[in-house]
Amino acid sequence: MRTVLVAGPYGCQHRKMGRPEWRRFYYLIALLGLVLAVVSPLWGALSQGDPDASSGLVTLLGFVIAAMGFGEVLMTKRREIAANAESVTDEDVAKARSQLHGAVQRRWTTEARIRDQDRDYSMPVVWRLTTRDHTMYHAPLSDPGPFRDPTHDVEQLASRFMELSVRRLVIIGGPGAGKTTLSVRLLLELLKERSGDEPVRDPVPVPMSVSGWSVKAHPEIDLWFASELRRTFPQVLAIGGPMASRLVSDGHVLPVLDGLDELPPPARASLIQQLTERLSLEIPLVLTCRTAEYEQAALTGTGVLASAAVVEPEPLTPTEAAAHLRRFPRTTSRSWQELLSGLEAAEPQTGPIAVIAETVATPLGLWLLSTTYAVKGTSPLGLITDLAVVMSWGLTSCGCRSRPVT
Repeated sequence: MRTVLVAGPYGCQHRKMGRPEWRRFYYLIALLGLVLAVVSPLWGALSQGDPDASSGLVTLLGFVIAAMGFGEVLMTKRREIAANAESVTDEDVAKARSQLHGAVQRRWTTEARIRDQDRDYSMPVVWRLTTRDHTMYHAPLSDPGPFRDPTHDVEQLASRFMELSVRRLVIIGGPGAGKTTLSVRLLLELLKERSGDEPVRDPVPVPMSVSGWSVKAHPEIDLWFASELRRTFPQVLAIGGPMASRLVSDGHVLPVLDGLDELPPPARASLIQQLTERLSLEIPLVLTCRTAEYEQAALTGTGVLASAAVVEPEPLTPTEAAAHLRRFPRTTSRSWQELLSGLEAAEPQTGPIAVIAETVATPLGLWLLSTTYAVKGTSPLGLITDLAVVMSWGLTSCGCRSRPVT
């Protein structure tokens, strides 16, 4: 409560005002300032003599009053948010965190099923610590020891992530390399780690797309995390307005940021800078980005994401792709056996087999072949014939001259 001097029917009186009334009072001051700023030039134009000096002074005064009014409104609002955050009890936080875990798990278990990312025929993509220059922060604080041994086991990756001294992970790779798929499977695995009757302590992984972020609209990255949390899971945060901010600031949320490469180049560097300079190391983080775009953002901005381990996939070999395709029960026909034997051959592939081997070197290419042909049991003979025709013109299906695959 604050006391102000107001005009009443019996002269000036002191009156106590609550927070909502204070906000209305400051809005009135700001509105008065804007009116002075707009009206004074018109008044000067209609008055006699030289109106420039007086109208300019009044205009300046009006803008100053307006700025002070709006500034006080914003400060009052921030003080209210801080006060409300302090009023949230630890029991409220624990309850909200548990509810958030359940909501994320239900939504993304369904989403993974729709995306076909939870099936038993997972691809043998091996992820390893990157050896590229200008992609990883080299400092004692970011010792990536748990990731030094390559692995394709998502459960092992999740366990290694939790062992990091600073839980920050960047997933890079080319188009179709499986970055988003890994982030979703890693999310589901981390949610499994938190299931059970014991009190929840680990952070809740929450997917967030960074395509809509901008530094002008969201200069404080932790507040953007909180706003995304409120937007995507409003039913969880009905406990209280400041609950989202409290969950983020206390490290109970693990943002899984997908699609850094979808931002314009300047925005990519700005986001990395925001994450490095404004986000506490106590807040865990997973970020995905194409390799070239991440390197460009690091070189043109303030550097890579501080204290983060960076992993990238190893290309799938033709033998690994063939082993994956053999797991499907409908790949036993003669045409399939010829294709798989060609991929497994020790000598370099040539002709249509070479093009297919190059295609299945990425998880996306292998997934397309699996979904279109292997799952349905469709013969690949038509694909091989079409590729042979295209190659007879001297070009592969992607417009590149064919070459042996070793």
